[in-house]
Amino acid sequence: MTDLHRYLATAELLDCQGRVEHKLILLVDGRIRVERSGTVFVVDPDTGLVDPPGTVLPDHVVHAAGQLTGRPIAVPRDQRSRHAHHHPHPHGGHR
Repeated sequence: MTDLHRYLATAELLDCQGRVEHKLILLVDGRIRVERSGTVFVVDPDTGLVDPPGTVLPDHVVHAAGQLTGRPIAVPRDQRSRHAHHHPHPHGGHR
């Protein structure tokens, strides 16, 4: 990562064990960089398309990306996960 990344808006999404599951970075051009397990995806908030093509993102990641940009993102259904939903933590907290 370049030094510029230190100055961009970021968000970390944690799993139920408190580990970073996804890191989101709002890029200078307005797109969202999503890092997960060493893999990088880029979401274009204007079109909702995820690069690389064929990438499927969980709904909670798409929602968080929208919050980072300040507006909802409509990712095409074929790039949204039907199985990974945001669930409350079993002990009453939230992920």
